[in-house]
Amino acid sequence: MAWMEEEQKQMMADAAERGEARRVEYKKFIRIVGTAAFLAVVILVVDIITRDKGASLPLDLSDPEGTIAGWESDGFVRSIDKTSATVVVDENVWKELSSDEKTTIVAFLASTLAENQGTDQALISIRGFSSHELLGGIDSVGMRIE
Repeated sequence: MAWMEEEQKQMMADAAERGEARRVEYKKFIRIVGTAAFLAVVILVVDIITRDKGASLPLDLSDPEGTIAGWESDGFVRSIDKTSATVVVDENVWKELSSDEKTTIVAFLASTLAENQGTDQALISIRGFSSHELLGGIDSVGMRIE
């Protein structure tokens, strides 16, 4: 019966080795998952800190009149002269907009004025409220953003 005891001891030793190997693999897995989670949180925080805030002004292409009315009530658009196609805007807000936003606003206002005038394309000028400087527009040459 000594051989049975010896075999039983060997089986116990093998089970202990397999259990230890599983614990080592589990610890390695936990470290990998923990490191990945930590890196994901770091990436998320860096992304939140460095991401642009997005569009400053709401733009609804399906409701151009409502969009312009909203801009007027927010104080961005101060006045619109439809006969001369001149839009006066708040220069402080204009300066904070990205060039893409400015281009979109000029194109949006030009197309809206053109639609109201019944033409294909509107020549438009965007001027500052305080300085009356030309900030952007569309003329016979093309679109210009200052």
